[in-house]
Amino acid sequence: QSTWGLVSTMSFNPYFNNPAGAPFWPAAPWQAPVGWQQWAQPIGPVVWGGWPAPAAQQMMPIYAAAPMGFAAAAPVMQWGGYGAPLGGAPVAIASASSVAGDALPAELSVTCMAAPNLATIKYWGKANEELIIPLNSSLSATLNMDDLSTTTSILASMDLKEDEIWLNGERDDINNKRTQAVLRLVRERASDKVDASGRVLVPKAAWPAYKVRIVSENNFPTAAGLASSAAGYATLAFALAQMYAVQGELSTIARIGSGSACRSMYGGWVKWVAGSAANGGEDSIAVQVATETHWPEMRVLVCVANDQKKETSSSAGMQQTAKTSPLMAERLRVVPERIAAMEAAIAARDFEAFATLTMVDSNDFHACCHTTVPPIRYLTDVSERVIALVEALNAAAGRKVAAYTFDAGPNAVLFVLEKDFDALVSLVLKAFPAEPSQVPAHGYIHGDPAGSLLARLAAVPTVEMALPFAPAAGQLKYLIRTTVGAGPKVVPESRSLLRTVSA
Repeated sequence: QSTWGLVSTMSFNPYFNNPAGAPFWPAAPWQAPVGWQQWAQPIGPVVWGGWPAPAAQQMMPIYAAAPMGFAAAAPVMQWGGYGAPLGGAPVAIASASSVAGDALPAELSVTCMAAPNLATIKYWGKANEELIIPLNSSLSATLNMDDLSTTTSILASMDLKEDEIWLNGERDDINNKRTQAVLRLVRERASDKVDASGRVLVPKAAWPAYKVRIVSENNFPTAAGLASSAAGYATLAFALAQMYAVQGELSTIARIGSGSACRSMYGGWVKWVAGSAANGGEDSIAVQVATETHWPEMRVLVCVANDQKKETSSSAGMQQTAKTSPLMAERLRVVPERIAAMEAAIAARDFEAFATLTMVDSNDFHACCHTTVPPIRYLTDVSERVIALVEALNAAAGRKVAAYTFDAGPNAVLFVLEKDFDALVSLVLKAFPAEPSQVPAHGYIHGDPAGSLLARLAAVPTVEMALPFAPAAGQLKYLIRTTVGAGPKVVPESRSLLRTVSA
């Protein structure tokens, strides 16, 4: 194969016996193959009959083309299959089909999944807006994608005229600044795509010939404080990296899409190291603290109070809080100590310490939001009732049975050990009963499609404690039971979303 890939406009010599000095210019410039670049002006002389001709006959100009990303080398083309610089030896060069042309697959596709992550020590505020460098490090648990996930399918095609993106069934703006940043970084780091046998399917230089169609769906509320942007951009970065054969650290790419997305690039317990802008943010990366199997007894119950888009986005909220909250300076001072303590609690599987740190940091984070000018209130009355219920349960038990945390939204995430999970769910159902339309209750509890949890709950003794408020149906929309889960993965093409949208 050629390393430069120029192709002649002609494949035969119509003027083999042309008079000396008679130039030939094609009446209409030859059209290059789809996805190739074309030089519209002659780039140099050619030779007759496959061998250097007398100088007087080297008059014919050449139009040329090459795969996108290839540059023109010496302006010498094949004539009858060979060509040479003046006075040089003949050299064979590649044809269109052997360099790119019909050897390139017209399209490729891949489908991937990733889960949201819920921070136990939260990130709020950026030291650098352009590079998405946080003011503080953070730590989170990646949830189980069997229960909460984003699925993203990528089609790379030479037939697409432009890139496009579809979110939850609707065409979205591909020119979104962060989406464009992720696409740019992936394309800059693209490499040769090979098949299982090592055969090159798409050489690195040919990738500019392709545009992409991105189709993405969440199976949980979007922009409602359940880290949908983290799952979305993690899946986007991972899927694009699979398509473009990107090697090396991927969390820096996901981070440019949405800061917390970098933590969803790994399963289990993950820390986002703040890093700095000094070296372009290359040290602002996610690292896995512990795998998803490290603490198998950990369970998660998500209490969805509102599944609609929140009024104040996380990006806008954190900017305002960092500028105006008088509590931010103290938060930034104590967070490094909390992260160290949280890492120790996870390593030791110390739920008492873990629960205490999780709730303290959640309360601290929302206090900073409340003292922002103007105040930002992500929590609702229902959120406050969930907090009151967990605090009452822990007080009645004389130990930390459960821990609550809230990201930038009203929906509670409750951590609890397996031994206490049924008792906690039973108490939540008592305090926040399902509406008649949500019965049978496994429609109210997502992640329990067969109703096995409900069957077990029937035999669980009711927790003997007074509720801190009067129960009322309909306060919560539904519950999601889940666990700590794995990082992104490629899934079978049978799960592709590409067929769900039309061009």
